[in-house]
Amino acid sequence: MGVRLFKEGAAAADRRGFRTTRRRLKRVKWRLRLLREFFDQPISKVDINFFARRKYSDISPRDPNYNGLEKTLFNDRSDQDFYHDYPTIYHLREALMTQHRKFDVREIYLAIHHIVKYRGNFLRNDAATAYRSGTLDLQQHFKTLNHLFSQADLELNLNRTTDAALLDRIKQTLVRTDISRSDRQKLIMPLLAVLTGATTAEKKRQKAVVTEFAKALVGNKTKIDVLTLTDIDATEAKDWAFSLEENQDKLPGIEDRFSEVGQQIIDEVIRLYASVNLAQLIPEGKRFSQRYG
Repeated sequence: MGVRLFKEGAAAADRRGFRTTRRRLKRVKWRLRLLREFFDQPISKVDINFFARRKYSDISPRDPNYNGLEKTLFNDRSDQDFYHDYPTIYHLREALMTQHRKFDVREIYLAIHHIVKYRGNFLRNDAATAYRSGTLDLQQHFKTLNHLFSQADLELNLNRTTDAALLDRIKQTLVRTDISRSDRQKLIMPLLAVLTGATTAEKKRQKAVVTEFAKALVGNKTKIDVLTLTDIDATEAKDWAFSLEENQDKLPGIEDRFSEVGQQIIDEVIRLYASVNLAQLIPEGKRFSQRYG
């Protein structure tokens, strides 16, 4: 009696991580608002409702806030035509860099919006001609992930071989741009790992993780909870399923649920996904200028 009890002291690492995430998201939103200010007047001249359609594109027509605008990207052509010419945002960015013609100002905005939102590293002052793609070292990434999964009591055995030919097959499949993401996923699935679980349940667990890992590498929607071995409720499943391209938007809402190993796993997979994307844009060993002139 008469003694006031306090919780024991704890490190501020968790709170510091949340604060860093809030600061990062705040900066992203600030950059995107500034970009819209630059493009507002020229885009409004050709499509006055362009930004309004983008703002309300994810709102259900039954929502009281729905403004009745059509859910299309453009007002003068179909979305199907646009995606036929540019299946991904990277196709549009390449066209803007390599084709000498006048583009729709809305297409320019969409490309710059993607660059600004997922801005990458602007810490080097070198000219673009000095940039080379890094080596896509699958074996090292697999070795790191294998160690992390083993810490979480899952023997995934990703780097099961030192066969350079097999690793090269995986690499060449990942960087292909002439087939769909789903086709690439199907091709690399049997090459990634051998299921060595002692029981049927263990093999099933290994297969589930390998499947989500393959989806993540090619940019398909991934069950992040399965990939990071995180237990969630069925009601949360939607929040944990997204492609790694959306990681800056989606991860802040769930990263406090990761274990330390789970956070390391997703960080390593994101690094590998970024390396694959870079290798697609700039073939290994070539300069930026050799790829884009």
